[in-house]
Amino acid sequence: MVPAPAPGTHLTPPERLADLTVRAREVMALAAEGRSDTEIAEDLALSPLTVRTHITGP
Repeated sequence: MVPAPAPGTHLTPPERLADLTVRAREVMALAAEGRSDTEIAEDLALSPLTVRTHITGP
């Protein structure tokens, strides 16, 4: 098991994640928590379709 980083530590994202926009990473983080597209859309003031687009990619 990998230990959690210290608070305030900046982690460099893996190469594939580095290509994502900050917003796409926010959407992915909330999706990884198990939130629905509708919940993510409400939290980030987006439409559910925009959330789905971030998750499925171009």
